[in-house]
Amino acid sequence: MDILFEHQRSTRPIVSIVLIDWSCRESFHILEYLANQTVERDKYEIIWIEYYDKRAREIDLAIGKCRVLDQVPPLDKWIVLGMPQSQYYHKHLMYNVGILASSGEVITICDSDAIVSRTFVASIIDSFAKDRNIVLHMDQVRNREKHFYPFNYPSIAAVIRDGRTNMIDGKPAGLRDTRDPIHSRNYGACMSAFREDLVAVGGADEHIDYLGYVCGPYEMTWRLNNWGKKEVWHDGEWTYHVWHPGQLGADNYFGPHDGFHVSSTALTVRQSGRIFPLLENPAIEALRRPEQISGEYRMALDAALSTRDFTHWKVSKTRLELLSLGKSLTRKFLPRKVKTYLRSRFPNVFKFA
Repeated sequence: MDILFEHQRSTRPIVSIVLIDWSCRESFHILEYLANQTVERDKYEIIWIEYYDKRAREIDLAIGKCRVLDQVPPLDKWIVLGMPQSQYYHKHLMYNVGILASSGEVITICDSDAIVSRTFVASIIDSFAKDRNIVLHMDQVRNREKHFYPFNYPSIAAVIRDGRTNMIDGKPAGLRDTRDPIHSRNYGACMSAFREDLVAVGGADEHIDYLGYVCGPYEMTWRLNNWGKKEVWHDGEWTYHVWHPGQLGADNYFGPHDGFHVSSTALTVRQSGRIFPLLENPAIEALRRPEQISGEYRMALDAALSTRDFTHWKVSKTRLELLSLGKSLTRKFLPRKVKTYLRSRFPNVFKFA
């Protein structure tokens, strides 16, 4: 693991924004949108976490430009985990690294290729100032047209106006859905919670069921619900996303889900009342027991990675092909015999009801 860049700050931020990548991002536009917020830059920090060993040239150039112009850098911490290419990405490990590296009171985990408005950070700060007993989600407006690719920095007005979106009467459609919000709202778009609350429930669950693209920060949301926090969806602030190739994934590994790409392992949390992860990161566990760890966050990051065996996160090509094929099939359309076979052959992946 390498910390490629760290901006020395004189004040502690209120919000830490965690953005993750697994060498898949070809546009880093969110950094420019985050640079133009209505609140002062010292009130929020930006942490970029790369899973493999890619050093994004775009980030390098942006940091260099800000140095020359004596401007605030586009991010505050740039962390490259350096995981081997043979190992599949685990978003929840990156969430935990973000929790460990953050210094803000509130942590925001956000889609790293989203567009955000100028009031994005202010809305987060205001929400937690009004109610400290919440987990905050923001839904996502998605534009399905292709004329914004390659990314050409459209205004939010253009994203809403030009083409097909999931908006109804000025809001993402999911916010108006009271029947099945779990599937109509984008639970992975943007989640915010107090850092101390995320640590108290053990951070993100690193169980192998969450390997790959299925699941996201909502797994922590539902355990925080069980701990007594309220799930709140912002009624006036959301993120925006425009079409790009592979936006729905390609040849992705995925763990067990309900047939509609919501993690079935996470869904069980809602019924069981469980608070702690099935597999807790050792450094997060140490934060819950302060006597076990001391020193700066770099030591905590070392504890999160250095002594662990990640070989079980490798995925064979054969299994990937099978899972990719199954990705396009939903539970409601699979014949019973096929379900029975997949469940018996891959019990940790296909867990149909």
